[in-house]
Amino acid sequence: MAWVLALTALSPSFAAGAAPKSAPTTPTAKTAAQLKAEGDKAFDAFLYEDALRAYEAAWELSPDPALLYNRGRALQALGRHPEALTMLERFAAEAPPDLKAKVPGLSKLIADVRARVATLHVACEPKDAQVVVGDRVYGTCATVSELRLVAGATTVKVEREGHFPFRRDVKLEGGSAVTVEARLLARATSGVLAVVVDPAAARVSVDGKFVGNAPVELVLSAGTHDISTQSPGYEPLASKAVVKADGRIDVRLTMKQTPGLTSRWWFWTSIGAVVTTGVVLTIALTTERDAPSGDFSPGRVGAPLWRFE
Repeated sequence: MAWVLALTALSPSFAAGAAPKSAPTTPTAKTAAQLKAEGDKAFDAFLYEDALRAYEAAWELSPDPALLYNRGRALQALGRHPEALTMLERFAAEAPPDLKAKVPGLSKLIADVRARVATLHVACEPKDAQVVVGDRVYGTCATVSELRLVAGATTVKVEREGHFPFRRDVKLEGGSAVTVEARLLARATSGVLAVVVDPAAARVSVDGKFVGNAPVELVLSAGTHDISTQSPGYEPLASKAVVKADGRIDVRLTMKQTPGLTSRWWFWTSIGAVVTTGVVLTIALTTERDAPSGDFSPGRVGAPLWRFE
């Protein structure tokens, strides 16, 4: 059984070094040893839930550091990597050197598990708002600040009665940390603005602040707000929207393509000037002129063609 460590049942007096090694095992510690043995048997049979329950029950009776490792491996087998990482890190920090020596690959094991775990930092208001990640409620803004989660795509939600909810889809990379900030606004003083733009994915700014690529939906304080959009190949567009308290306004904007070079008035004006200049120059270059008069009257001076030999 390579995945779990043997448990040495310790009585309080033995742990303090006051009793000899032959001291009888207390009934509580003996029960812990039995539970640990049951956990080992379940683990070998791939019954990881049963193994975890047995290890946790044994820990409650006798918190031997070896059980930290065994619980970590059971959690790892169940795919509960954040909890497994916590247990294995505790084992690395709390187990005596001789016990850790039985796990020569401990550092690599912890690194492998950590690569499957991401850290999510949550900063939100109001403090009694509920924090939900995926389908699980983790607590309130006051109690949740850092979460260890299985790496992958998930959804973070912050909710409170009387307020517009916050929702964001996030991708959690293994071994990385992501911060999500949310400030819920009361329905009594805020509303929803939704902006759809043609072309899609145009950059949208509200009140001079970039808020994302269209389509976007955000909660704003009630009142008038400035909207501007930008997209390559299109003329910038500006608009306004009035957001009502506890309401929603949908805005659809259509941007105009940037005129081509040949459609601009100054292009043809410039081309006309160039053409006129070209005609004048061509005429000037191709018009034959009379040869100038020489000094000898009455004829004109001419000279034969020549070249160096």
